Amino acid sequence: MSISTTSIPILLLSEIVPEAIGTIKYHQYTRVSEGKYKELSFDTIIMDEETLLKTLIERNAENIVRQKNKVFCDCEGYFLKFHKQNSKKPYKLTIGCREQSELQEFVENISSEYTTNTQEVSYNKIKSHLEEQNLTIENEEVFEDNTIVLTVNLE
Repeated sequence: MSISTTSIPILLLSEIVPEAIGTIKYHQYTRVSEGKYKELSFDTIIMDEETLLKTLIERNAENIVRQKNKVFCDCEGYFLKFHKQNSKKPYKLTIGCREQSELQEFVENISSEYTTNTQEVSYNKIKSHLEEQNLTIENEEVFEDNTIVLTVNLE
């Protein structure tokens, strides 16, 4: 007997149900310093600190500092501060910057890359869990939209 399971890419879901998956929402707040330096606040979907760090390292972030429920870094000319109020809620992102011309695209790219890394982590956990249960994957298909179908032998 075999069973198939389908993994739908998180990015695809974010297009279908953006509020549920949490496309990073753009919210500018009021703090402005000398009219040039601004801090902008964003809601994120980011829950896992290790996956966040992996994403930042892949983006060549510098001066990464971790504190309890906070991650600070410099990335592509922006100062980033990720912070959580509690472990059950996603990180909020505050960006300090002088130029905002490409900020929205930068934030969307961070969100997209985090989502891709989360999907990779989930996929690896599923495969590891199957191995722990001594279950073998009979077939693995990856479709154009990055959906993965695993067929697992249950015998």
